[in-house]
Amino acid sequence: MLLRAIMPLIRGVDPTIPCVLAGSGMPEGLRAEALSRGAVVLGQVEDADAFWSQVRGSVAPLRFGAGVKGKVLDSLAAGVPCVMSPVAAEAIPLSRSLRRYVRTDPAGLAAGVLHLHANAAEAASLSRAGLAWVARQHAAPVVDRALRRAVTGKMNSPDVFRPPFRLATR
Repeated sequence: MLLRAIMPLIRGVDPTIPCVLAGSGMPEGLRAEALSRGAVVLGQVEDADAFWSQVRGSVAPLRFGAGVKGKVLDSLAAGVPCVMSPVAAEAIPLSRSLRRYVRTDPAGLAAGVLHLHANAAEAASLSRAGLAWVARQHAAPVVDRALRRAVTGKMNSPDVFRPPFRLATR
């Protein structure tokens, strides 16, 4: 969806916005299509911090999947705003400001990317919101408490465990 539906809409408005694909295990067919459509294909990134410091935003136009999506958390934890589909946002209790960038269709996703690209102040605000959200939801003490409850079998005790997310059901 990113290469075929979203990037053409973005490039129709601003052809200078690059599409960079990163990640290990990229299928050769996807790599070839991405290159043929003018995307930059990095594949596996050895230095994630260096990668995230070079991008203005990320897009997670997922159409299927379950649970919390690591690519969204990685982006937010790096202080990089993420425009995402409802599936990508599934099981993540995003703050109101971050939820504004959950978009349902290619046009909405493209509009979110274009808006953040053109509005540095909004992108910086969203960056701060993502970092603050990650700090609240995934700080070491929060994770330690959750692991301790899981190991001791107190997962269902209402006075001990209040999950930082809601489970998505279908």
